[in-house]
Amino acid sequence: MAEIKIRPALTTDLHQIVVLDLVANAQHPIIAIPWKSYSDLYGVFLSRYLNFLNYPKKFQFLVATIPSNSTTVDDPWGGKVEVEEVVGYLVGATPKAKSGKGDGKGGEGGEEWNPVLPEGTNMKLFTYFLGGLTEDKKKYKKDDHWELEGLSISANHQRKGIGARMLGQWLKEIDEDGRGVYIFASKKGRRLYEKLGAKEVGILDTELGDFGVSVPHRNFHMVREGKGA
Repeated sequence: MAEIKIRPALTTDLHQIVVLDLVANAQHPIIAIPWKSYSDLYGVFLSRYLNFLNYPKKFQFLVATIPSNSTTVDDPWGGKVEVEEVVGYLVGATPKAKSGKGDGKGGEGGEEWNPVLPEGTNMKLFTYFLGGLTEDKKKYKKDDHWELEGLSISANHQRKGIGARMLGQWLKEIDEDGRGVYIFASKKGRRLYEKLGAKEVGILDTELGDFGVSVPHRNFHMVREGKGA
């Protein structure tokens, strides 16, 4: 396998990130159900990742890359740009509450993502699913928790340790800070988070019978206690 490089995400990575996420999580209700067209789905998710990039004090946005088959491409100014394939991304969020260690981390530089949904979107499903998550999360996430906003690995590169490496790099800063981490985990991701010290504190089963899905969509609320706890 090609050498993995983990670095901060760039605007030029966003197309690959969106496509990676939509393919890797194609069966997730928010991706599979509400949209009139792929273009609508793509545009809304693109706005989400652009929001993360726009607030670097709030969000830690990392990508894992490998060299592409095309080594370089020409840029508009006559130079060469190395081409990388994005095989994973991670987004973390700084706690709302400032750290007790006096470093000022938290409570600054971020805004909530409020997407403009295209005409024809299944608003009922979108608001029902995200509304239920938001309310349930309040039971478990504290203002002094860091949060794992998102972690996804390309379908062709899963089970190769990339997610664990990305989490390990992100958690270094968190362990120095000393506070805990909240994770809203899928069934696929739960075991990885447990290996890194997170524990299940709650379960959310989202009923989707009104939208043609007979089996509830299950997620897990997880918390990794801080080193200062």
